[in-house]
Amino acid sequence: MSTHVDVSTGSTASVSRTTRPLPEDGHRWEVAALAGLAVCLLGIALIKPFRPDEIEHVHAAWRVANGRVPYLDFFEHHHPLLWYMLAGLLRLVGESGATVLIFRLIFYLLALATLGVTWGLALRVTRSRSVAWLSALLLVSTTSFLEASIMVRPDVPMMLFVALSVLFFVRAIEGRRRVDAVVSGVAAGVAIAFLQKAVFLLIAFAALAAVRRVRSGRWVPGATVAWFGAGLGVTMVAAGGYLAAIGAMRDYFWTNWLFNVMVTAELPRFPTTGSGLVVNAPFWCLACGGAGVLLWRQWAEDALTTVAVIACAILGCLIVTRALRLHYLLQSLPLLAVVAAWALHGVFERLALASRQRFAAVFLLALAPVVGRVLSIKSTNWPQQAAIDYVLTHSGPHDPMHDPALQFNLFRPDLHYFGDLPTDQRRVVGWYRRVAGARFAGYDACALIDVKRPRFVSDAEGQLETCGLSRRYRKTLFAGLYERLD
Repeated sequence: MSTHVDVSTGSTASVSRTTRPLPEDGHRWEVAALAGLAVCLLGIALIKPFRPDEIEHVHAAWRVANGRVPYLDFFEHHHPLLWYMLAGLLRLVGESGATVLIFRLIFYLLALATLGVTWGLALRVTRSRSVAWLSALLLVSTTSFLEASIMVRPDVPMMLFVALSVLFFVRAIEGRRRVDAVVSGVAAGVAIAFLQKAVFLLIAFAALAAVRRVRSGRWVPGATVAWFGAGLGVTMVAAGGYLAAIGAMRDYFWTNWLFNVMVTAELPRFPTTGSGLVVNAPFWCLACGGAGVLLWRQWAEDALTTVAVIACAILGCLIVTRALRLHYLLQSLPLLAVVAAWALHGVFERLALASRQRFAAVFLLALAPVVGRVLSIKSTNWPQQAAIDYVLTHSGPHDPMHDPALQFNLFRPDLHYFGDLPTDQRRVVGWYRRVAGARFAGYDACALIDVKRPRFVSDAEGQLETCGLSRRYRKTLFAGLYERLD
């Protein structure tokens, strides 16, 4: 048996696991609104300028495709599954300025898949199609989703597999089916293989077990935990075994754990003033308020409360680690959207709003974030594509590049192990040396440019003038891109 929460009265009632969603009115306006928002998201993906992180990850995938070993041959502090996925796709899409855009379209499909999983999770835990449609609508209209879900970053597939893991975990608790628990564990493992921040999901599952124990006196079923652990363990052993086989385990530990722990302790990452989170204030009020109501009323074993506890625990981990940039929030957003949708539907029911009134309310909630994101796009990615193509056309496959600003070098070698560091190289190299010791004497950009003579450089920090090399390079038609004269 499972528990159904009446979104209008807050009462609970036992229903069979095989109970189908309650019949409700048509959902034409929800479908139309979601389709419109999906089109807006596609437009943002096609037009928005490429972020440096996207250049970084596509370049890392190119390195992997050309036989380079992550962490051992080049510096990175993210988990590697994304690069191996993209490395295989590179053979299909080719190497050009449009490659990042094509990958964005793939990530757009991952974003749509996340909307689908969110819809399914909401339907599972509330038995209400209205709540399911609202959850997808609220998710796609958040600033974080609009901004980050179409970026070529590991956060996007991590978000999808975290949502899948929670969906199958709920199914496992309700149905006591071992296959659901195993799938949940595998999905959690895949999420971690994309990005280590997904370990917050494991912390959230532990928090869920504690809440259930305190509120109801019962733990999560032991068999469910065991089979979840089996699925997770197999995935983690496979990933760790691969890193050990390629000889990258020690460097992986340095760069992905010790280095990141040091960075987390010393570098707070809060939303910027222009992030647009203010326009999502209604969403956060609904999500946090709904979670508070669920926890206060002590529905410890209700499926919706399970989602709320996991969402709040993940969000709490992000707050504690001071990691609240837009893309960091993706991991918790599908779960928070389910809770927010349940709360909003409860408000609609209490006010007895007609369908048109509900549409108007949702339209107003979704309009501000979407308009804000569209208006924030001041330029397109077309000049970036042209710059990348120019570099590829005017250089050979073995010509090294110096691109610390992560602007143009997708498919050419770097000057150093720290080839595509962010522009603040000294601090990053300092962190690395504190972790790994004096493996590298340092990172002297001037000496590297002078000796290795890169064909193209990005002069983001005015290094050509500082290094006395400005006479050897000339400006191109593209901002910040300089070409060697000799």
